[in-house]
Amino acid sequence: MSELIGRKIAAAKVQFKGVAAGHGLARGVTWFALILLGGILLDWFCDLSWLTRVVLLAGNLGVAGYALFRYGLQPLIWGPDDEDIALQVEHLEPAFATRLIAAVQFGRAEELESQRSGGAVGLVRAMVAQTEQLAAGVDFGRVVRWESLIRYAVAAGVLFLVLAGFYTVGGPTAQILMQRAFLMTMRLPSKTSVEMLSGSMLVARGENVVLKARAKGWLPRLGTAEIRWESGRTQRVEMDSSKDEADVFAVAVEGVPESFHYRVRLNDGVSDDFNVRVEVRPAVTGLTCTQIYPKYTGLPDQERPPSELSILQGSKLRLAIQTNHAVRVGSVGTGQISRVQMVARDGTPAIPPVALAAVERGEDGRRQLRAEITPPDHATGFTIELVDDHDIPSGDAVFYPIELLPDRPPTVRILAPERKDTLVTVDTKLNLVYLAEDDYRLGKISLRYRMDGGSEQKVGLPLEAGKKSWQGVYTWQINQIPLPAGKTNLEQSVIEYFLEAQDTNPLNGPGRGVSEHYTLHVVTKAQKQAELLVRMSSSIAGIRDVSDNQEKAAQGLGEAIVEPPPPRKGP
Repeated sequence: MSELIGRKIAAAKVQFKGVAAGHGLARGVTWFALILLGGILLDWFCDLSWLTRVVLLAGNLGVAGYALFRYGLQPLIWGPDDEDIALQVEHLEPAFATRLIAAVQFGRAEELESQRSGGAVGLVRAMVAQTEQLAAGVDFGRVVRWESLIRYAVAAGVLFLVLAGFYTVGGPTAQILMQRAFLMTMRLPSKTSVEMLSGSMLVARGENVVLKARAKGWLPRLGTAEIRWESGRTQRVEMDSSKDEADVFAVAVEGVPESFHYRVRLNDGVSDDFNVRVEVRPAVTGLTCTQIYPKYTGLPDQERPPSELSILQGSKLRLAIQTNHAVRVGSVGTGQISRVQMVARDGTPAIPPVALAAVERGEDGRRQLRAEITPPDHATGFTIELVDDHDIPSGDAVFYPIELLPDRPPTVRILAPERKDTLVTVDTKLNLVYLAEDDYRLGKISLRYRMDGGSEQKVGLPLEAGKKSWQGVYTWQINQIPLPAGKTNLEQSVIEYFLEAQDTNPLNGPGRGVSEHYTLHVVTKAQKQAELLVRMSSSIAGIRDVSDNQEKAAQGLGEAIVEPPPPRKGP
């Protein structure tokens, strides 16, 4: 093939392929835009589901892909060869007759082998030369048809402008429709739009749930909440508008037993789906209370039933708590945590809340909660407030009453001497017999006395440590009592004395108890002897009186036996 003819055919082929590619692209874009616009209109009227929109978009892409392949890629891959171009040029230019196709064919044959006949070769070359002269003034690009490309390019441009204008000028409605066409999940715009005020939530089982939404646009008279329970049961409940806000619609679902999904319909507006998840409230399933006595009592820890918490003031209360499921623990001040709250007489907190700590217990590895609290004197009980990991509280906490018993002061009595007013001599050894008792432990027992109204003196008395009750004897030698200043003799002195007992309470004590007051009169021996004689005389006289009384009683009894009974009167 001659160089001129080959160059012109090659240029025509390139131009043909470029036009074919543009035609396939324009046709694919046009078809895609048309189907997209039709799908948007169909979605506007029919509210297509997401799956339907997936199928529609997939089909649209398939049609556009087919147009691109059929009218663009296929001509690029299997486009016209040299002979096809030559035939089309001859068809447009009759002057060539069959010279151009012959020149292409003879030129290809000449490349393969030379003609044996020199004359034949000369004729072919003369014919090719003549064809070159004719081809020099012919535009082979005329065989490429631009009409379809231009038509589809204009159509694609117009549709693109229509879609762009629709998206820009159409406002939120057009934008939502366009986004839905590309599989976004937003809902269709409607006359009434639904703004959810409740949304998804987590609640405790048995709690009341209020579903609430606001209507924007056209306000309906009633709304509807569509509920789908976890068990599969469905329910539709009406939502009334609020008296204060006509655009707010609400309904209460009471005593929610299980989780559910719901959505709200207000006129033609439909909300998204929301979830209400129901969890069991945390609760105390077991409580063990242990009283830890103050150290001064020397008593071991003692378990107490929660219903009978009568404990000594100053004791600690150790709580071991089991719950129905895991709860949140931590330190007070770090947010909502499980805690114990002591309650005062007026119902206010007696002390700041005490955080519960989680510990492992037993071979099964079960967790339990623990706390140690020293109840203040004005506390009347406590509550246990639980919060789980979902921020669900335990609800109305059980009140556990506490009775705080005071550590009563000890008591002490003088058993001997029996007389509160006694005469003694200087040489008397007075045996004091005493009995002291306390709730928990005695600490000290002392003899306290005052001579002739002077300053009080103290003498410690024997006591075995750790005793709650103690009976002792103390021999008080009168002549060992120190003389007050200015006095040379104990005789004629008056000594007022009593006993004092103390317990071991270091918290709000020690508690003190005292005996009755007794008096000693220090007299001479003669005065003491006279007092003894008087007492003896009184005793003898008393014995004589008793004897006389016995004789009179015996005589009266004998007379009653001997004397006959009086006669009876009447029939």
